[in-house]
Amino acid sequence: CLLDEVSHAVLMRIFDQLLLKAKVYLILITQVAVHYTPRMIMVINTQYLHRTYSLLNVCHHLFVTFLQFSQVLREIFDASFKG
Repeated sequence: CLLDEVSHAVLMRIFDQLLLKAKVYLILITQVAVHYTPRMIMVINTQYLHRTYSLLNVCHHLFVTFLQFSQVLREIFDASFKG
């Protein structure tokens, strides 16, 4: 179904962008250690970890919403073909 392919492509694009951002945060977490004192590292890394968690949470909510949305669209298409 074309609808499935399009929704899958859009979803994967969104995921790619969000996961790329999460990876950047994780890389920053590892690089921070070189430049700061242990206390500062803890504070900064906690912020980055929180942002990474938030991003992954957004991914999850997007995924669930997208699944629900595609299900609704599928039902509308099915109903319109039957009607």
